[in-house]
Amino acid sequence: MKNIDVNIGRRCNLRCVFCLDGRISSRQRQWVPLESAREELRRGYESGCRSMGLLGGEPTVYPHLFELLAHAKELGFERMALYTNGLRLGDPELCDRLVDAGVTRIGVSIHAHRPELEDSLTSRPGGFEAKIRGVRRLAAHRRQGRLRHGLAVNPVITRPNLPHLLAMLRFFARQGVDDLRFNFVRSIGRAEGSVELTPRYRDAAKACVELIVENERRLHRALTFGDFPFCVWPWEVLGSDVLRRRYIGEFNDLRTDVSLFEAPSEDVGDLDRFNWADRRRARLKLKYPACEGCAFFQDCEGVYRCYADIYGANEFGAVSASGVRLRRASGR
Repeated sequence: MKNIDVNIGRRCNLRCVFCLDGRISSRQRQWVPLESAREELRRGYESGCRSMGLLGGEPTVYPHLFELLAHAKELGFERMALYTNGLRLGDPELCDRLVDAGVTRIGVSIHAHRPELEDSLTSRPGGFEAKIRGVRRLAAHRRQGRLRHGLAVNPVITRPNLPHLLAMLRFFARQGVDDLRFNFVRSIGRAEGSVELTPRYRDAAKACVELIVENERRLHRALTFGDFPFCVWPWEVLGSDVLRRRYIGEFNDLRTDVSLFEAPSEDVGDLDRFNWADRRRARLKLKYPACEGCAFFQDCEGVYRCYADIYGANEFGAVSASGVRLRRASGR
């Protein structure tokens, strides 16, 4: 399904330690005018999108949120998603109102299974409890047949939460979450150059294999991992067509066009439209000459440039169709 995501403003009610935006200007803190956001949804629908998502910042504090959702429903979008940090979901009336407005999928950014860790990552004491109240209420809606495209939790994998990923998976499964997407931290914005926040890919992939084993044996949730170069996965995952396509996120992602208003208070000249997968490949990630002989060269998006700036190229290189590591990007 073709998807359009509209970023309706970068204002947020949390200050996560790995926030991609870092310090934003007062111009960037302005909300996107309602008519501009409506026009982007209209343009997306006319281009063939039948799925839409609202991004931020934090969409639940957007003053025109429900007017925009009503417009999306009137246009005829089949899949209506909202991606939120979850802080305001502690209000049960807001949870109910979102579902009543026609939202069919909600993705909640929670990065830990314990209050002290979550609140330290988001810089908001008490935030964890509010988020979990919302998740439990939305899970009840999901069990009643609403939110038909899923209730997802979207943790960012960082060095502080890396030892707890398996406990997090089990915890969220107990809360009724049926879809989990773990994304590797992108070391830009507030996390730029941070070794304290950025684990090694090889260590993160090893921890994620434990989640795959647990999911295959017991939990059977929709579970994916995003922004990992294919060559860091062990052959038991990479060499299995079933496991590779089930768990490597790029095989499961929608074809997504993004509308990002850089400075919404000014004019539409600051509107950036792009395909998200193309942007990752062209500007955010890189591949090394040694990658060209890899059996997975076409599917793999490569390595985040910001990660390579921290750790270099030693972990990456070509893999043959039989699992042999042909050569490393470092030359060794």
